[in-house]
Amino acid sequence: MSQQIRRAGTDGSRLNRFERNAYFHGKLMTARDMEAEQSYHRERTNAISNHVLGGGLVCGLGTTISETDRRGLEATIEPGLAVDRQGQLMVVPSNGPYRLKERDGGDTDPEEPCHADGKDIYVFLEYRECHVESVPIPDGADGCEERCCHNRIVETFDVVYSEQAPTDYKTVPSVTFPAKEKLTKHGGSAREHHEALTQMARSYYDEHSEDCDGEPFSVYLGHFEKDSGSEWERDPTPDLRSFLYTNDMLYAIIASHVTDFDDPHEIDALKSIHTVSNPNGNVDLNSPNDTLSIAPDQNAKQVNIDVKGDYVTRVEYERLERRVRELEKQVEHVLEECCDDDIVIEKQADPKQKRSERQQSASDDKEE
Repeated sequence: MSQQIRRAGTDGSRLNRFERNAYFHGKLMTARDMEAEQSYHRERTNAISNHVLGGGLVCGLGTTISETDRRGLEATIEPGLAVDRQGQLMVVPSNGPYRLKERDGGDTDPEEPCHADGKDIYVFLEYRECHVESVPIPDGADGCEERCCHNRIVETFDVVYSEQAPTDYKTVPSVTFPAKEKLTKHGGSAREHHEALTQMARSYYDEHSEDCDGEPFSVYLGHFEKDSGSEWERDPTPDLRSFLYTNDMLYAIIASHVTDFDDPHEIDALKSIHTVSNPNGNVDLNSPNDTLSIAPDQNAKQVNIDVKGDYVTRVEYERLERRVRELEKQVEHVLEECCDDDIVIEKQADPKQKRSERQQSASDDKEE
């Protein structure tokens, strides 16, 4: 079965007015009319996919690379789905393996095996259309002759590689949030409140959505490096593959966020610290008696808090002093309970005083 391959043209990413058939009784439907019918639905679907959903990997498509002398570079790809920037869907139905082709290979034979010259390659999926199922049709010039045309178009893909790193990585755009005073302004009209809420959408639109003429691109599958032998390994860092942000993904993120009750947005930690707030500036952190060292680090986006060394020694000394005072109070309490009025405690005399008394008594006896 012969095949005719046609790649998508660059005009697929341009905006065109949609045109559909107008039907009436007795209309003769030709191939041109049927093609217009298909183009109308395809262009509308692609425009929505391109400008509303976005492009990237949807599911699956994990890729590994191998190389043989006979077949050249081959890719084994997990079954999955991807959308390119023209809004065209590419379905990988099986693991393959799929023969790699050089990106922008020109007039090279697509069936010839490709071997990378360098040790780094970047692998992509590219949309293409394949005409299949050849059937005979009567020739218009001579009814006795027949020629063949293809009866079906299969929307498929090519696995291509380049030794040049891609420059059109998908980025996450920045969004400007409305100021608090614009949302809580007293006496503001409903229209002012609405404009504050739409500031996020306007900031995204002004920076990223004004230009609708996007260039076609291939869906990036990964960067692969050849080791000292002939094995190709995927470089996991940095993983710059583009992912399509599906509705299920966004809903899961929102659901996970709103049910995380320890999140700062729930406890208003960003507004105050123990009821201390300063809407127009910072809340300063102070250390009593300079016992703590507080050092902000702007480069690391953190605040370092350390206990000073002399403070630890002073704290230990004060703790011992408190313990001594507690023991003294306990001794005094015990003495107060034991030494009441019915108990006489004799005080022992000093030994020197007793010797002096005995010597004086002996001297008195001699005189008598």
